Amino acid sequence: MKQLLRVFALLLTLIFLTFCSEPRQQPVYEFNLNNPADTGSRFPFLYSDPGGLISMSWLLNIEEDIYALQFTTYRDGMWTAPQTTRIAVDYFVNWADFPSVVSFEGEVIALHSLRKKEGGPYAYDIDITFRDEETGRWDRVITPHLD
Repeated sequence: MKQLLRVFALLLTLIFLTFCSEPRQQPVYEFNLNNPADTGSRFPFLYSDPGGLISMSWLLNIEEDIYALQFTTYRDGMWTAPQTTRIAVDYFVNWADFPSVVSFEGEVIALHSLRKKEGGPYAYDIDITFRDEETGRWDRVITPHLD
């Protein structure tokens, strides 16, 4: 019985000391980036591929209903010059559905955006844009479904 009391007292002391110790301070990491998008831009989307390449896409509002789909990548501690893939008046633009960029093995391979179509204020198709390797222009567009 006496030995059981000693074990209990030891456990109680250990528990007490555990809760009395100061919590560990987690390291604080601070990382600041400049926003590469121009004033008037909307709906930024950040993407990181499995290799660690960070890409960002957004819509630049040029005039009332004219938008440019742009993107950039983060390399060597800085954003690359933004690239414009398409300027159009038929982008479906709202706060919930926005374009995105996808990269693979260190290169941006596709962007998706929404294009207005007939059928009402919320009717749109999804476009996936690829860069033409011969011309370097982002003009290979597919619409994966028409529902």
